[in-house]
Amino acid sequence: MDGTCYRSQKHCDGYRDCADGSDESGCPPQNQINIPEFQRTRINRIKKMYDNTWMWRDVNIGPLGHYIFNIPVPAAPTSWIITAFGMNSASGFGLLQSPVQFSFTKPFSMVVEMPSKCNFGEQIGIRITIFNYFHLEIEAVIVLGSSPYYKFVHVEPFGDVKSYDPRTSSEEHHHLIFIKSGKSAVVYMPIVATIIGVANVTIMAKSQIAKEIETRTLTIKAPGIPQYRHTSFLLDLTQGAYLMKYLDTNVTESPIVPYRDDRLYIFGSNKATVSVTGDNIGAVFPTMP
Repeated sequence: MDGTCYRSQKHCDGYRDCADGSDESGCPPQNQINIPEFQRTRINRIKKMYDNTWMWRDVNIGPLGHYIFNIPVPAAPTSWIITAFGMNSASGFGLLQSPVQFSFTKPFSMVVEMPSKCNFGEQIGIRITIFNYFHLEIEAVIVLGSSPYYKFVHVEPFGDVKSYDPRTSSEEHHHLIFIKSGKSAVVYMPIVATIIGVANVTIMAKSQIAKEIETRTLTIKAPGIPQYRHTSFLLDLTQGAYLMKYLDTNVTESPIVPYRDDRLYIFGSNKATVSVTGDNIGAVFPTMP
């Protein structure tokens, strides 16, 4: 294109012999590994990303000569290679002659993904994945349990949701899906936190062949920065015991400021702790005995 020439052997050799790269144009795609791109986009695989499929049992067989025990089966399709060895004071050490291969696939399983912490009033999405390993198409109902700590956020037509004023409901929410054989389906359950505290979020998936229930713990925190107040009180117990019905603190009873939108603190976020120190040395560290 720029007037220069190149040998026919140089065409599509992976190197730009022309300044404009015309010798590498119109070439079929090459199956090459781009090391810099791989290092930039790779994901380090760690153990917590997968189900614990390793099985180890240490049992005492006893005089019966056999032992039966149950183990939990992972949700994902799993193939186990099982071997065993035993030790006995009379027979010595024994090893299974050939390993046993065992494959198991649950026909219906569910995986729930959601955060463990959120702020008060924050909307979060619960991702629920349903797997169908049955040989037929199944019908499944996904149920989000009701709770006073959160509400379900309704998604309007065309996916429209008002961020600051969505339509919500506090009852159980049911969602019906159909899953073809060997496929999976993803359902999102958006919720919004309404009360500060610890909530138990229960998800149930039910079909004609199986039912699974999973409960996750969601810690709902107050937004903003904590404000600490300290009130000290000296007790002189040399003359006898004290009976205190009330203790005045420097925290107001109501966070409302008249004629202002600002609040002194978030409703329900105030809490108090009491510590008692003997002698006259003052407060000590909480970790000290």
